[in-house]
Amino acid sequence: MKTKALLINAIIATIYVVLTLSLAFISYGAVQFRVAEMLNYLVVFNKKYIPGIVGGVVISNLWSPMIQYDMIFGVGQSLLSLIIAALIIKNMKNIWLKMTIVLIIFGLSSALIAWELLLAFDLPFWAGYVSVAVGEVTVLLIGMPIMVALDKKLHFSERIEG
Repeated sequence: MKTKALLINAIIATIYVVLTLSLAFISYGAVQFRVAEMLNYLVVFNKKYIPGIVGGVVISNLWSPMIQYDMIFGVGQSLLSLIIAALIIKNMKNIWLKMTIVLIIFGLSSALIAWELLLAFDLPFWAGYVSVAVGEVTVLLIGMPIMVALDKKLHFSERIEG
């Protein structure tokens, strides 16, 4: 990875951690609205953002009350979802369609976190899935126009290149 991409990914990871920890009261647990999850949309602009996003998840999960589970399920869900999204949207042009696909993938993959909650707290799978998926989808719906607006100012696609 080039120095510029490495530095930008470190900044993305830092932003993810700051957003998660500053809003820790809603970032962890069975009902969560992890605002930093809107950074998942960076994969829409360039797959080179994946290490920064996943790095942010790893560091943020060091403060999780379920650290041993979140390091496997939370990090795994993020990495798997981002890779799947990058592969599916690779040749698409419409940014809103790409973002919708990312939203759907993360909504569906919330099942992995529901499985985590089942193992950690014996929370019924479907109750866990609904609570996590609603939070994830809500944050991503709110994040869609925010990330598009930020891209108009920051030009995410070009920022991490060269």
